[in-house]
Amino acid sequence: MINQASYFLLWPHECDAMPAPKQVEESMQLIEMLQQKAPHLVNKQKRFVPKQSITWTQRLLLPSTYPFKNGQQAQTKGGVVWTDYKVSFWPLMLFILKIDGGLAWEQVQQQFFYEETELPNWQAISQHLQSCENVSAIDMDELDRWYDEVSITHISPLAFHQLYEWFGMDLKEISYSAFDFFMEKRNGVDAWIKALQKHLSRLQTLTSTEREYLLSHYLIKLLKQQ
Repeated sequence: MINQASYFLLWPHECDAMPAPKQVEESMQLIEMLQQKAPHLVNKQKRFVPKQSITWTQRLLLPSTYPFKNGQQAQTKGGVVWTDYKVSFWPLMLFILKIDGGLAWEQVQQQFFYEETELPNWQAISQHLQSCENVSAIDMDELDRWYDEVSITHISPLAFHQLYEWFGMDLKEISYSAFDFFMEKRNGVDAWIKALQKHLSRLQTLTSTEREYLLSHYLIKLLKQQ
């Protein structure tokens, strides 16, 4: 069972050298596609690599859209800074399972991840997601309104926002289920666990072992965050 790995899209961990402009252009195309099809999967993160620099001469030859810059702050001088885009393994896996209900976890792993490295095959994933409808990303105000509707269940704002990164638009339906379960026994964590179990059970090719693994290793811990 793969752990919750994260994959940076602009400068992947497995790449030693700063990406070339052509590679960055291809990565941005992937990012734009993911933001259209599954915006909850893509999360921005500021990054810094020390002992790297872009010379003045190199900068003249680079396009203005090149995202990597020399650090200017005291804590980033002598290195390169940029905003990267991160995708996490299990939310990606769950999204693929959702849009293609006939695939089992093992099949998804074989078709969309490289066996030797366990890294995503982004070309295969991109082709697979092309058939999905575009989904508008919700802004934080809308997500906060969702939260206000179910805050009586005692879930923390942090946990709620992180659940959005796992489930995207499905979180609204999960929230209503959690609310209904909460009104029965007034136990917030238990209500959310039941709601997540109900949602995961709809992914018919996800086995009970895999569902319990997700709950015990990630989702229950997430729910208990304050």
